[in-house]
Amino acid sequence: MERVKAKDQAWDDLQDYITNAGAKKFIQVLKRSDDADFVRHYTKLIEFFKPKLQKIDQNTNVTDKITMHLTPANEKLRKLG
Repeated sequence: MERVKAKDQAWDDLQDYITNAGAKKFIQVLKRSDDADFVRHYTKLIEFFKPKLQKIDQNTNVTDKITMHLTPANEKLRKLG
């Protein structure tokens, strides 16, 4: 039990660093970066906050059907034919 608490504390400490001291340091590094490095790091950071949406093909015709067979919990399953 003590080991689990130690792991939880380690994750809490990491989260605290990332959202406080680490974030402040990252901002300082971004401010000192040249344009190419800034764009490279900034676009990765944006994807963290606003993940890319998956492309959706509007012209896709879905013809596959899904069939579900539900059985009440108190009945046995029987082989479907």
